[in-house]
Amino acid sequence: RGEAPCRLQIIVARSARTIQLEINVKAFLPLIISLVTVFATMSANAQKPDQAKLDQLNRFAGTWEKKFTIYKSEWTPEEQTKSGTHTCSWVLENSHLQETGTDSDGGTYITMYSYDAATMAYRASAFQSTGNSWQMKGTWSDDSNTFTWSHEVMPGVQMIASHQFITPDQFKFSYLVKDKANKILFRLEGTGKRVTKTK
Repeated sequence: RGEAPCRLQIIVARSARTIQLEINVKAFLPLIISLVTVFATMSANAQKPDQAKLDQLNRFAGTWEKKFTIYKSEWTPEEQTKSGTHTCSWVLENSHLQETGTDSDGGTYITMYSYDAATMAYRASAFQSTGNSWQMKGTWSDDSNTFTWSHEVMPGVQMIASHQFITPDQFKFSYLVKDKANKILFRLEGTGKRVTKTK
């Protein structure tokens, strides 16, 4: 009998908390509905790729033959000359340009080019058969017909790459990696020639 008042108090307290919770949910229900509506609208109106920006990437479309030299540097004990072929084609409802290629040393790779409307920058995400992968941020210059890409390889080490279109069917490309002391760690330069044009 002595325990009854205590048990009753617990039930009352629990009951009060339950009622309070129900009251709070009802009070905030309009706000919750509004937030859900806002997020749904934002998702529906998400920025679509800028077609004019994607059209610049279309310069890469087609099949290309390339030759390039990897110069002697900190990461390359001996100079190397290589060649390769790659094909770029539009995927995912023509919103991304996928490049698949093979180099003369047997290495294969995939690079996905796209335009990020949220950050207003081009993106190039590369994946190699060696297991290496990285993503570069890029810009396009009408004046020089050049895509310029950048990527922080590691703290204090920066990669700068470029594709300059000499003609619609020819480009020069380069990759340069330097540390914060401006020491060259890796340097590659080459040319590409389109052999088949696709849309």
